[in-house]
Parts: sequence; structure tokens; C-alpha cells
Amino acid sequence: MAPRRKPAVGREAFYRNHGVYPLRQWTYPPVKTYNGFSSDERIRGWQVERWFVDNGWLDRPVRCSITGATKNVGFHDEDYYTPWEPIQIGRGVHMALHQRFSRPAWWNRILRENTVTGDEWFCSLSTDADIDLAGRYRAMHGDDIQDVLGRAPVPDNIPIPWPEIRAMIHPLTSS
Repeated sequence: MAPRRKPAVGREAFYRNHGVYPLRQWTYPPVKTYNGFSSDERIRGWQVERWFVDNGWLDRPVRCSITGATKNVGFHDEDYYTPWEPIQIGRGVHMALHQRFSRPAWWNRILRENTVTGDEWFCSLSTDADIDLAGRYRAMHGDDIQDVLGRAPVPDNIPIPWPEIRAMIHPLTSS
């Protein structure tokens, strides 16, 4: 008699039952506002981004788009309303990017060392800590832009259990 397989639990059980992985849940303290995106909006963006990676709709990051490094590479979002279009970035550079408002010398050194033409995406980042990109997008597109899950470009041929997935999205308590 073949050994009995352990029953799947959690994420694996959801996958077996639905054919897609569920949204991951945020288990950390709230994050700071960035580019006008609230903690809740940033967490929702993270959930959708990870959901895309978990289900194979977005490749894992492999190379820093600023330095070319291939170790400790993760994702960065300037726009949390399109988390399926993240930027690949190394951990140290990522820290400097987020601290460019309070530690501009660190960010400026990275710019000097990595700028080739001046047209690179990172050369146009604002150093104004009060930038409100999220507010600008909400003014242009309305509050529906916050529904990143509803706007996510999920492959058409994948049946998604939307009620179950929507129940997992981080709530918006502020914007």
C-alpha cells in the first residue's frame, strides 16, 4: 500500500481547490506613506505583486535595474496602483532610494555611479518628500484606481475564485 499523502493545508490547499494561489497576508506593522500611497495602498500593491509572482504571471526579480547586480534583488514600486509592473532593484540601492529624501548624499552617490545617459528611469525620481503621485492619479482617474485587484491584468484563461480572493485583500482604511 502506498504511503498516504498529508492533506494540503493553507496556501497549498487553496491552490489544489482553486488552481491559483491565494493572496498573501501582511503580518508586519503598517508601512510609511510613500509617493502619497498610504500604508494600506502599499500593502495591497504588495499583495497583488506577490500574487502575480506566486502564480507565475510575473517573473521573480533577477537583476538590479540600477546597478546590474544579481544578488539580493527584489521589487520596488513607485506606483502602487500598477504593482504588476514593478522595478527590479538591489536591496542596498532600494534602501537608498527610499531614504533619498532624508539622506540625499547616499542617493546622489548612487546616481553618480550608475547614470549613463541621464535618461534612466531612476534619474527622474523626485527628491521632494511631499510628492503625492497617488493623489494625482486619484484626481485624474477617480477613486476606482485604488482597486488594484479589480484592474489587475490576470490571464484570461485562468478561472479565478474572485469572491474568495477579494475577501483576502487588505482593507483600505485611509487614502
